[in-house]
Amino acid sequence: MTLRVPYNDYFSQHDSSNHPVRTTVPLIFMIAGMILFLADSLFIATGAASGMDHSVVTLMASLRTGAMVAVSRLFTTIGSTVATVIIVILAAAAFWLTKHQVQAYLLVGSIIGSAIITWIIKHLVHRARPAATYQVGTVEDPYSFPSGHSVNSTVLYGTLAIIVLYSALTATQRIWATVLCVLMPLFVGLSRIVLCQHWTTDVLAGWILGIFWLGIVGLAAKYLLGPLKDKRQEALETEDEQGHQSKGQSHQERRRPRVASSHR
Repeated sequence: MTLRVPYNDYFSQHDSSNHPVRTTVPLIFMIAGMILFLADSLFIATGAASGMDHSVVTLMASLRTGAMVAVSRLFTTIGSTVATVIIVILAAAAFWLTKHQVQAYLLVGSIIGSAIITWIIKHLVHRARPAATYQVGTVEDPYSFPSGHSVNSTVLYGTLAIIVLYSALTATQRIWATVLCVLMPLFVGLSRIVLCQHWTTDVLAGWILGIFWLGIVGLAAKYLLGPLKDKRQEALETEDEQGHQSKGQSHQERRRPRVASSHR
């Protein structure tokens, strides 16, 4: 026997736009992101990070192989500004053409916001990158803190994960898509360390800043995508109930005794 909990009985009080989880998780991202970003910044400003950062750079320069460099170049290219813009345009166009305009606006807005914040912090801090003798490849700008690749890839794939979680995909599909969206910024950030184009604390700051911004995106998604998910779920529940009613009526008609006609 399967226990069914009617959608409307529970979500009438805690629908997707009002469910506590939809608010709690983004707030945790924002608060934790702010605290960790300030801690990382203080770690750098006091000079406490200098020893670790330089040790990682020299270690990577001595240990990296041709294969590591090739893979790192690939993920660095994926996380570049040009690639990010292309991915956002293609994804937003796909959302728009499939009548998911809200998702398109959310994705574009999240990336524009993260790009602006990253640019402002970079030009305020002016932290120099590791020495060119350690670097592999060219860099987009001379400033190192925070890693723009790490920030924007975290926001891009994190926003896609949020959109997926509010989608009509199955639970298994949502899990696999979310795992992929978590791994991509991780690999992009690590590629910056392997290529010595950033200090380790720059990459950490990029991930953390991206998580903070995803908290804001998550709150926006709660109000923009939550009601859409509720309507879709209610429609499915209504269709399911109508299907059960139709089956019940058909079953009753089959069980109704037939009256034989008499001919005189």
